[in-house]
Amino acid sequence: MLKDAVSVSIFILLAVSVTADPTFNDDVLGLIVFKAGLDDPLSKLASWNSEDYDPCNWVGCICDPATNRVTELRLDSFSLSGHIGRGLLRLQFLRALVLSNNNLTGTLNPEFPHLGSLQVVDFSGNHLSGRIPEGFFEQCGSLSSVSFANNKLTGPLPLSLTYCSTLTHLNLSSNQLSGRLPRDMETSPTVSPVSTISALSTSPETGSPVTFLPTSSDAALP
Repeated sequence: MLKDAVSVSIFILLAVSVTADPTFNDDVLGLIVFKAGLDDPLSKLASWNSEDYDPCNWVGCICDPATNRVTELRLDSFSLSGHIGRGLLRLQFLRALVLSNNNLTGTLNPEFPHLGSLQVVDFSGNHLSGRIPEGFFEQCGSLSSVSFANNKLTGPLPLSLTYCSTLTHLNLSSNQLSGRLPRDMETSPTVSPVSTISALSTSPETGSPVTFLPTSSDAALP
């Protein structure tokens, strides 16, 4: 709760700064709010300074040199804990979001795929819990590669997977999910064939495991 209150306070202060200074990069605001919800024991994010006009020299950030807007955020194996905050939703030009192999907790936000440019999401190797929201795949924009492997996700596979026509790589292994991959993903002419699907782990109480093709853990932009 304290971290949430701090995040809100920082958001308000930075929003005032954006209003006062039209040259302020909106990505800076989103990333600083996101950082406020994290514990960073190794000070990996020490270069993230709210006084910078853009985040292009910040560790983990890759920008489009023409616009100075963040296109990739890669914070894998940074020993970060905390939650994946809503500040990232301000990164409107983000194409790859890689937060794998940290200690992040909380639930999945169904709004991330609404970032129209987002192609790669890798949250594998964390401690995320709860269900995969139906809304995550309902409006999946440009998503092509998603990995939630090695978390603590539970519940059934979302039927909305069939709506994600751009998805080609999916890794849900080593969770406690149940059910089967929607048959429409293999037969529907409106759904792109998912070329790489991981093994799906289920608990003994929820049914037999479903075996798919193994997938690589590397998430790369096409």
